[in-house]
Amino acid sequence: MSRPFDVIVYGATGFTGKLVAAELSTRADLKITLAGRSNEKLQALAKRLQPTAKCARMDVEAVSVTDTLALEKLCRKGRVVIACAGPFLQVGMPVVDACIAAGTHYVDITGEFPFVRRVIEKHHAAAEQAHLFIVPCGGFDCVASDIANHYTHRLASQRQGALPVRAVEAAVGVKGGASRGTMESIANLLRTVQRSDLHPHCLIPQKERKGRTMPPKELAAGTVAFHPHFNRYRGPFVMAPVNERVVRRSDYLAGRDVAYTEMSLGSWSQGQRARVAAMMILGARYDAGLALLRRLVFPAEGDGPSDEVRRNGGFSVKTLAYASPRGSLDKTKPIASAGVSYSRDAYTFTAVSAVETALAIIQGETSPAFVGGVLTASAAVGDALLARLKSR
Repeated sequence: MSRPFDVIVYGATGFTGKLVAAELSTRADLKITLAGRSNEKLQALAKRLQPTAKCARMDVEAVSVTDTLALEKLCRKGRVVIACAGPFLQVGMPVVDACIAAGTHYVDITGEFPFVRRVIEKHHAAAEQAHLFIVPCGGFDCVASDIANHYTHRLASQRQGALPVRAVEAAVGVKGGASRGTMESIANLLRTVQRSDLHPHCLIPQKERKGRTMPPKELAAGTVAFHPHFNRYRGPFVMAPVNERVVRRSDYLAGRDVAYTEMSLGSWSQGQRARVAAMMILGARYDAGLALLRRLVFPAEGDGPSDEVRRNGGFSVKTLAYASPRGSLDKTKPIASAGVSYSRDAYTFTAVSAVETALAIIQGETSPAFVGGVLTASAAVGDALLARLKSR
């Protein structure tokens, strides 16, 4: 694919878009375009990045997401687009449409699984036929969980005489803050989610869901209870509804039937606080609740965690694999375990993982099992992405 640019970042002037642009600017020999709605903001961003940039070329181009022809023309200039403009349920689909029309690979940083379902239904067949890799959820949501699950199954398969994995439980711990864009995306997801989005396997074709293992209701409910193998209390994890559905699609694409569930870990009181926090976020479904959250909780427009908070941030995902589909609820011992961690905040990881996913695609490191389609990161570039992230 001969194009004037390697990577186009659409939504480059948002909080996370700036981090993605900065990450790309450090990569020697890359030719990149920073794109979005405001030429003034794009020029200012490029001016700030230029003094330390190592990339071969950096251009800017202002294109509205509502200008279909201009957006398609922009996408034809790059080998892959990294989409950072959200909420994706509101503004994401035109960028995917443009990439399909332009024959351009696509990665985004969404955590809005109803958007992912719509992309799968609209574009999977066309992307597969055109040999295009369309990879939503290429940031912390949901690569951290997805790659930890991928690593867990890889380790389990290497154990001599190991039983087939039927369940994976993941404990996710996060330290850091949230951006205004993230909070608005969560609120928009809660206000627009449809009944068809609530099925645990909503990212798997409906005709192929029958007979697949369902997650245990006791874990799916997010109740607080002692976990015998993690030796701490499990509670709800706020992004579990997103991560679980994406990981289940990864398992489906890999030909696995596995019950995957996520949780937070801590003391009993920490688990109860996690439940209260989850209930507060659910209040965003209502006008009064959203207005209150915007006034008291959400950061200012365009803002996110401070540099100090991001430097002191980090996350970990610890997994346990079981031969029973009910996992620890059957009081069986795990047959494999794995863990991934990162010493910087989730937004820094998002920039790194989105860039590494995009570069793995255009540098020919995709999985031999797929020629294209709407895929998860682990399905598209799992082994390559794991190696790239380990080297960071």
